[in-house]
Amino acid sequence: MKSGWVNIDSFISVYNDKELLNSFLKVNKMSSISETEISCLYTFFKHLKPLLNSRQKFGYIFNQIVEDGFREEFDILRFTNNSILNIELKTEYPKDGLEGIFDQLDRHSYLLGTLGRDVHAFTYVEKTDELFKIDNEKLVKTTFNDIVDDIGEDYIEENILSHIDSSTVIISPYSEPERFIKSRYFLNDKQKGIRNAILKQNKGKFSISGGAGTGKSLVLFDLAKKFNESKSILYIFVASMSNATQLSTQYGFPFKSISEVKNRGIEYFNKFDVILIDEAQRLTKEQYELFIEVTSIIIFSVDKAQTLKHNEETIDIENLLSENTNIENFKLSQRVRTDKALSTFIRKLFNLREKNLEPMEFPKINAVYFSKIEEAKVFIKNCIDVENYYCIEIAEYTTVTSRKKKRKQLLSNSENGFTVIGREYDNVLIPIDERINYTEDAKLVAQTYGEWYPYPATNNLFEGITRVKKNLLFVVINNPTMFKTIQEIITWYKDKKMTKK
Repeated sequence: MKSGWVNIDSFISVYNDKELLNSFLKVNKMSSISETEISCLYTFFKHLKPLLNSRQKFGYIFNQIVEDGFREEFDILRFTNNSILNIELKTEYPKDGLEGIFDQLDRHSYLLGTLGRDVHAFTYVEKTDELFKIDNEKLVKTTFNDIVDDIGEDYIEENILSHIDSSTVIISPYSEPERFIKSRYFLNDKQKGIRNAILKQNKGKFSISGGAGTGKSLVLFDLAKKFNESKSILYIFVASMSNATQLSTQYGFPFKSISEVKNRGIEYFNKFDVILIDEAQRLTKEQYELFIEVTSIIIFSVDKAQTLKHNEETIDIENLLSENTNIENFKLSQRVRTDKALSTFIRKLFNLREKNLEPMEFPKINAVYFSKIEEAKVFIKNCIDVENYYCIEIAEYTTVTSRKKKRKQLLSNSENGFTVIGREYDNVLIPIDERINYTEDAKLVAQTYGEWYPYPATNNLFEGITRVKKNLLFVVINNPTMFKTIQEIITWYKDKKMTKK
């Protein structure tokens, strides 16, 4: 029996002796569990013990956390080769009552189900001595005998939570509408708090701000889904959108890109009960002022770091929203779309002196080098065709009068910051040429070297890199310094470990 894996009899035997219990908790890496949680654990096991045979009493692990682009905590787990038992312990009903119990069990059942085993998930409420499970998508009361039936005699002492792939549970409502409609997504406590606060009010204007990957669009779509049950809504995406008609059909409410409604007057917008505006940092000043005057409930989603034109930076819609006393502002700060390793790498890449970052391995990030552009193009095309990468470049610009291309893309069919905003992709490929380097204060910058270019190129680069969900590949072209820097970040953990020896 490995340390950390608990036998029920051994836990119960030390519970009533404070010193012995304290030592037991330390030996089994359970020191972080509170006295209240330990008490609830003891009550639960006292009920369960008489119903189990000797083999069923082995193999339990407690207080496990998954934090990989999302955060989820599991109170009790037991693994077999074919199944997972999960018990959640509550001293009393949570604030959101039975709905909260259902939501947690539903999340856990889905997350654990991605590991390819049968999942048996229950919640025990100590104060009322009740047991719950989900049956046919409904929360129902159950018994301890029901739990016993789901505890196999075999067990494995391996924490397979580490095998959960965050990309299977983090979705993009723009590119994965089917999964969103089936509710195969999760809001964290902060996101749910914002959603519930807005839903409770039948009037007003709101803004949701936050960096890339904090889940603003997910909250906005969830609000649209809820409001659409009883109100007329309009969803506006402030960028070009090729599949707006398809999304309208799939979601069951009008979904428009800003270009489709830019000539509409206030009377058109006043017809809707609720208007939701995503990527609002890209609104013009005139559009912003129009929406402020609309009588509908308005919800803006905004991130000033994702402005893609210089005039958008100047207008600063996020600041206008925050300073408007008639708008209730909410902020998301925790990244939920990108796993911790990807997030750490991106922060380090854009600022080599970024504080509060710890060295870690980056298994999803790779870099290759070519000195010749034509060879790089062939390689990129092969990556697109063979490994399903999306090549995202800094957007080129065609001048109005001479029709000359500025900052010409390597491939004519590459995506760019304007076309990928709001979307995520499993595999992202980023070309890095000699125009991308670092400033004296160690910050990544995309240069123009005197060429007139109307967009903030570094923002465009950031937009592309932050679209990744799984694998990020840099194709560095004729820029050996950047290749070496990227290598040093990728091998940061290993190099630091070697230095300590």
